[in-house]
Amino acid sequence: MTGSEFFSRFPELYPFLLQQLEAVANTVDSDTGELNRHPSMFLLLLVLGRLYPSPMDGTSSALSMAPFIPFIMRCGRSPVYRSRVMAARALVPFVMVDEIPTTIRTLLAKLPNCTDQCFRQNHIHGTLLQVNTVTLCQTAQDKLWFLMYCWQVKI
Repeated sequence: MTGSEFFSRFPELYPFLLQQLEAVANTVDSDTGELNRHPSMFLLLLVLGRLYPSPMDGTSSALSMAPFIPFIMRCGRSPVYRSRVMAARALVPFVMVDEIPTTIRTLLAKLPNCTDQCFRQNHIHGTLLQVNTVTLCQTAQDKLWFLMYCWQVKI
């Protein structure tokens, strides 16, 4: 089921899931260094990862899937390995084929610099896992298009 279809059938879940995902993403980004595990993170990412991309997404719709993307990206920084994997899988249905290079650039831009005083290996691993999953989980034709685009742009 596509995200547009899912949220058209259950419109009350759209703001609820978005709000819950934002709360989960805020606990992952804690600077205290302690392990914050939100109990609903895995379930949210599991539900969102089961949605299929919609060809209608990207058009002006009140139920656009774009607001979920930054929160899913932030969930990829979780200290829990399985949560990082689920965040990478959940990101795939939200990235349209023509947005793959932009999404990868956005993810790579959020990696910490080597001059940063404090950076977490989980953040680096989660980001690279998302880049890898977004790149590999497209169909063969989409991969070919992506590689041709990267060859022209020289990422």
